[in-house]
Amino acid sequence: MRSTRAFAVVETYYDAAVSGADPIETRPGFLALLDRIEADGVRTVLIEDASRFARELITQELGILSLIKRVVRVLTAAGDDLTATDDPFKKAMRQIAGAFAELEKARLVAKLRHARILLKTDASALGPGCTDQEIGTACEVSLPTIARVRKTFVEQGLTAAVERQRPTGRQYRKLDGAQEARRIAVACSAPPEGQVRWTLKLLADRLVELEVVEAVSAETVRRTLKKTTSSRG
Repeated sequence: MRSTRAFAVVETYYDAAVSGADPIETRPGFLALLDRIEADGVRTVLIEDASRFARELITQELGILSLIKRVVRVLTAAGDDLTATDDPFKKAMRQIAGAFAELEKARLVAKLRHARILLKTDASALGPGCTDQEIGTACEVSLPTIARVRKTFVEQGLTAAVERQRPTGRQYRKLDGAQEARRIAVACSAPPEGQVRWTLKLLADRLVELEVVEAVSAETVRRTLKKTTSSRG
């Protein structure tokens, strides 16, 4: 953080040997900053510029979003307020960032659930050796899911069993230029009543509702959003 005449710097945080594209939630310096904020109520964070916070736009917005949730302002050395909410593009990016975070959380939950299935299946002397019914109740999964995870573990190993497998040979529908423009406009608009932000599924459902496309998956929306954020530099 840098000092200005308007602020007194009380602590400096820096992530050494960290790539600008590394996930924000894995950075020790950023996590220490969050601990300090929650401990003594710091309400302003100063950074040199947005690129020093994170190189990739989606990573920047995820970090800024986490600070906004804690009622913290992020100011650059030039005086720009990165937490300002009057910029439609920034608001849209934070909604998109939130959707990505939601997707990653769902993936992590699935990985942990599959790992628990394998641990409870362990019939060795040190394992619990639970029945499928017991595993299904404890992990809140169906019997076919238990069988599929166990079969994948035997045939392909631990990583394949824990990671959610993407369908092979599947072709996701692409949006043309006009449809992508409508998708961007929807993402920049206010989310549906009762929703804090646009999720991938909500965006997909709204595109169908507006008759932009006959059908589109949340995965297609995610892929086009990723392409859009990458093309903006």
